[in-house]
Amino acid sequence: MLRTVRRLRGAYDLPVTANNEADFRTVGVQYVHYPWNTLPRPDVEIRWYHISILLPLYYRLCRTLSGFAPAGAHRNLTLVNSDWTGRLAHRRHGFVCRTVYPPGHHRVSKAALRAHLAARAPLFSAERFMREIRAAVAEAAATP
Repeated sequence: MLRTVRRLRGAYDLPVTANNEADFRTVGVQYVHYPWNTLPRPDVEIRWYHISILLPLYYRLCRTLSGFAPAGAHRNLTLVNSDWTGRLAHRRHGFVCRTVYPPGHHRVSKAALRAHLAARAPLFSAERFMREIRAAVAEAAATP
């Protein structure tokens, strides 16, 4: 997928991925859920087909075929889903991360929820999430 994005990059203003780290060969936005080639993987992510001796070889093959270079991913604005993930991405790649919580992350009181529902205002929405991403991009662009 990354190789295809690189071929098409001239047709778009800004490549964005919500599939973890990416080396677009240009400036982009990457939303990291968990650094994809960090081992060991969290227990919750391990499935029956994750054979421990083969997993490092699989990730090495993926890095090689994709042409991923951490230096290329450093050009991107790095967004993460939690401060914990940001610390992990910083330790793994040295990324400077900005936390953008997923929609629905914030807890609200029942009274506040009732008030929002009564007003038909979206409390948990993809639109709010995209506004936060746009704000992060604008902030990064304004930073010298």
